[in-house]
Amino acid sequence: MQISYHNKIFMNYIILTILLFIAVDSIAQRAKPTIPGPERIRTYDVQHIKIDVSFDWEKKMVTGNVETKIVPLHDGMNIFELDAIAFNINFIRDNGGKDLKYEYDGKKLRIITEKNYNTGDSLIYSVDYSCKPQKGLYFVTPTELNPSAPYQIWTQGEDEDNRFWLPIYDYPNDKTTFEIFITIDRKYETLSNGYLDYSKKIIDTE
Repeated sequence: MQISYHNKIFMNYIILTILLFIAVDSIAQRAKPTIPGPERIRTYDVQHIKIDVSFDWEKKMVTGNVETKIVPLHDGMNIFELDAIAFNINFIRDNGGKDLKYEYDGKKLRIITEKNYNTGDSLIYSVDYSCKPQKGLYFVTPTELNPSAPYQIWTQGEDEDNRFWLPIYDYPNDKTTFEIFITIDRKYETLSNGYLDYSKKIIDTE
């Protein structure tokens, strides 16, 4: 059966219309806004974080001690959670040097206190740990393809990647002050935003 010239034009028009519809629908699907999940509910307010870290270039590892001051947002708090992915936890202590009990599943760190804390109380605790960050903190070293690349360590934690190298409440609905102490070899320099204090711990590896 032969198809007339006009029928061919009509069929081509139908095919083109279908293709355009598929393309527009595909674009519309990709353009759909992502619906955010529910807001994370805070059980405490982070007041201040003191970070003390050093680095192992060969193992691409972070060794640190993070001291945090928190205030409960409800009375009777005796358990609270931190974000910490793939950490080796050495110990967790209060500011009196007493060990705190904890549970850890590789993602969430649940700290258990011996007494209940109310909204008028504050708690200072420290987590001593090591980790090999998958995200958040990156080691840059020379490679065969780029042998002149400088040695660098840089961080990009926004918005929920700091949990890969710091044991913290890692969600952008809490603001806090922080200070950071970095132990480095004397041949390196450190740079950060905010107020800088250039007093450094210097080690000589030569």
